[in-house]
Amino acid sequence: MPARTNDFQQLVHRIYAQLNDDAVVTESALLQAHDGTRREVDILIEYRVADVPMRIAVECRDHRRSSDIQWIDSLLGKYRDLPVDRIIAVSKNGFSKSARRKASAHRIELRSLRSAMSADWPKELERVTPVSVLTGFEVLSVVFNSTPPLPGGIDPATAAVVDGSPTTVHALVRDLITYVRKALIPQQLHSYRSLAEMPKVLENTYELVLVDVTIVLADGTTYRVSSCEISARTHVRAEIVEPGQELLLGNVGVTIASHYVPELDELATVTITQTPGERFVRISEEVRKLTTGELTERTHETDS
Repeated sequence: MPARTNDFQQLVHRIYAQLNDDAVVTESALLQAHDGTRREVDILIEYRVADVPMRIAVECRDHRRSSDIQWIDSLLGKYRDLPVDRIIAVSKNGFSKSARRKASAHRIELRSLRSAMSADWPKELERVTPVSVLTGFEVLSVVFNSTPPLPGGIDPATAAVVDGSPTTVHALVRDLITYVRKALIPQQLHSYRSLAEMPKVLENTYELVLVDVTIVLADGTTYRVSSCEISARTHVRAEIVEPGQELLLGNVGVTIASHYVPELDELATVTITQTPGERFVRISEEVRKLTTGELTERTHETDS
């Protein structure tokens, strides 16, 4: 970037000093966009929240007049394809009204140089917007690859042996589906950096390599299974949690929110807790299917 003025150099030094133990701060960092091009970020702050990598981009501008909407437009274009979680724009002489409106509409945070200099940057790392991600899982097909090839139409109660322990094909399939739901799908969803990128439907075939798995038919024929292919469709509902109830229990803050998921006919209750001195917000969710009566009421609410 162009040579910094003394004021902005002081800001860089201040962020370095405050975040030395909590984050990696890089001046004039180069980030790779989704199309492979590399773009420069004035100040990049990298840290982790609950073992999830987070990035804050700080852009600086030193003009004699207030920063206008054109600068906000250029930031929107620049960061459309860059993997950052927050954008903070710092201007020495403030922002025009149109710039403020545009930035607010697109979640770009604005700071004057004075407010940036006086900011508590460690607290900035704590400002994580809680997002609820609900998934509905639909199995399309389950195929075992074995030697010799298995015949079609196997009874779920058919015997199987896994790691020397007897079980059934039904129990084996159940455990494999659970693994896909609990491990592989969350891993996929974590690769998306924003709500805008999050798909509403994921449709994939997951190939699982199996070791020491045998299926035994009723006539005693054995089939050594080498892998299993699970084709599934995952319906995704992701949204920012809007607090519905806020409590203070002793020194623990508790926020409770509920939202209806029409695609899945489910009602989710999200509980967020935070204690003093803790940087991480823990989110737990309880999801239940709505009864016919509740679903009818919800439909009426939506129509009214």
